[in-house]
Amino acid sequence: MRSHSLRFLVLSTAVAAFALVAPGVHAADPDFKGTWKIVILGPFSENELLLLDVKDDGGKAVASVKDFSAKQFQQAPRATDFGVEKGVVTVGLNIGIPATFSGRLTKDGSVAGVLKVNTQLIPARLVKTTDDKVKPLIAQEPESSKIYAQARADQNPKSKAAKLTEIIGKNPGNPSLVPIYNELFNLAESAGLSEAAVRKLAIESIDVNKLFGSELATSAALGFINTLSSHKTYSSIALDLAKAVDKELAPDATIETRANTAGAVAAAARAAGDKTLLARAEGQVKAFNAKLDEEYHKTVPPFKPEVSAAGKDRKSDRVVLMELFTGAQCPPCVAADVAFDVLIDSYKPTELVTLQYHEHIPGPDPLTNNDAVARFKYYPDSRGTPTMIFNGKTEAGGGGPMSNAKAKYDEFKGVIDKSLEKASQAKINLRASRKGDDIVIIASAQAEDEKNENLKLRLVLVEDQVRYTGSN
Repeated sequence: MRSHSLRFLVLSTAVAAFALVAPGVHAADPDFKGTWKIVILGPFSENELLLLDVKDDGGKAVASVKDFSAKQFQQAPRATDFGVEKGVVTVGLNIGIPATFSGRLTKDGSVAGVLKVNTQLIPARLVKTTDDKVKPLIAQEPESSKIYAQARADQNPKSKAAKLTEIIGKNPGNPSLVPIYNELFNLAESAGLSEAAVRKLAIESIDVNKLFGSELATSAALGFINTLSSHKTYSSIALDLAKAVDKELAPDATIETRANTAGAVAAAARAAGDKTLLARAEGQVKAFNAKLDEEYHKTVPPFKPEVSAAGKDRKSDRVVLMELFTGAQCPPCVAADVAFDVLIDSYKPTELVTLQYHEHIPGPDPLTNNDAVARFKYYPDSRGTPTMIFNGKTEAGGGGPMSNAKAKYDEFKGVIDKSLEKASQAKINLRASRKGDDIVIIASAQAEDEKNENLKLRLVLVEDQVRYTGSN
């Protein structure tokens, strides 16, 4: 850890300090026996997730789910753990997948923290209540939500920035407004916001988020760094934030958090022209990503690939094309994704060609592009993800969690091995060469059904690997 001062972000009349650790609370620990509700914080509304019944079992607090919103769960959630240590309250949950609420006691006796589901951090509160039932979801659209919709439709940077600033001002103390801050920062330059104003806004949001935990504050800061780094006017703010986040990283921060931090530092250093810091940060990014890959491959796949025997003594020179349509936010895609990756080690390129496309299913996916969307639409029977296409035909549908990956792998192999036995109906000659960023491809094809006017030769340029941590 470096020893430079935490003091930075000089405003017009004062110096503001950025710290990821929330200030201490001197309120006495409450009696945790009774009913507590977990409240999820959204940008414009709060919704009760579930009620916990906390009891004393031989001096140890134990929790069970008393009530929950059926609209938010496909199966009944359950509490797996409850603990309080040094003012930190932790609740283990199973909501179909493992989840954890963790937060600190506040002066009013509630607990401010985050609900962590996979890598997603959701601001939340744990509040003592006398209610026996979870309040229904808010059906009426909040006024701030309507103003936000109007702001997003505004094409004038200045008036749009004014509307976003108004929304922020009307929702003080809300950690869920980070995306709106980022939206404001993206248009701040064209809207003419001063550097001092943007600095003040960034500190304001981070201060709110750190009340809900250092992890949430770090996440907010990293998002701001990446946004501000793309605007020269605010590159010094991004650099100051990056240095502070890097220094304040907790000793037990995950490798993923360290990799994300190093990436943000690199982006800020690049924007600010700090070549020394850039070189160091890029070296860290490379090292951390290598560790992440190493850790990932220790457990994934959860089974050993088998070298296919389908190619032995086969008379056909047919190559099977497998296309997988998936999504980074798609839970049932996990089994199909892992099985798909293992197939590459099971077959030769002269036996199997694999193409993977990401779709905006069930939510926005940064690995999606127009070509992937167009290819999905090309197959009229495609309805969702995961979808597997073998030589143009949909087969081996369905997915599942990681535990189902081996079953999907065996299913895929069955389809591929059967297809390899069939005779090839086309011949393709392909040559490719690369010089710098230029790739020259020469291809020709002959098909048995050459009179068919619908036949097309498609050329695909792919990346072998893209590193991205999805919510599934």
